[in-house]
Amino acid sequence: LRVGFFTTKTVAAGTELTFDYQFQRYGKEAQKCFCGAPSCRGFLGGENRVSVRAAGGKMKKDRNRKSALTTVDEELEALLENGEGLCDEKQVVSLCRLMVRVETMEQKLICLKLIQNTQNPSCLKQFLDHHGLSLLWIFMVELSEAKGNSATGIKMQIEIMKTLAVLPISTKNMLEESKVLTLIQRWAQTKTLPQQTENGA
Repeated sequence: LRVGFFTTKTVAAGTELTFDYQFQRYGKEAQKCFCGAPSCRGFLGGENRVSVRAAGGKMKKDRNRKSALTTVDEELEALLENGEGLCDEKQVVSLCRLMVRVETMEQKLICLKLIQNTQNPSCLKQFLDHHGLSLLWIFMVELSEAKGNSATGIKMQIEIMKTLAVLPISTKNMLEESKVLTLIQRWAQTKTLPQQTENGA
């Protein structure tokens, strides 16, 4: 995480500067501050986590919706060009940023296919490192909030499950912490997940 500081007036050399660390953060835990000042809140970034969706929502708040959708489609198209999923960390980061911005079911399905088609194990690990499970959780929540069990919704559930299957999820804790497991269990209880046939199809 990089933070930039800018002033609106000239600051003389040697001037003491202060800074309010109560910025919103994109991450799991706030960092403890050891400055020792009596007025210090004790944490850099506050005690409450900012959701991935909230972080993305701020970026697109003032964006023209039509041009934003066009940009998302163009960026997805660029990632699809090699036909082999994600190839490097730059593409992983691009996809993660896109997953916060996508709005249509078609765009979400493309994101999932990009992950599924990724052959490079390190890219799949990097996706997890870049809060990939939290991004998938957003897709799952939005799908669960949609009314009815349309064929498109069921297809989306299947693709999410396929995507989870290819990710190198090493522990159950990863699924629990991202809240993905809770939603999978809810889907299973409400029988919205498609049942396998006897031949496994």
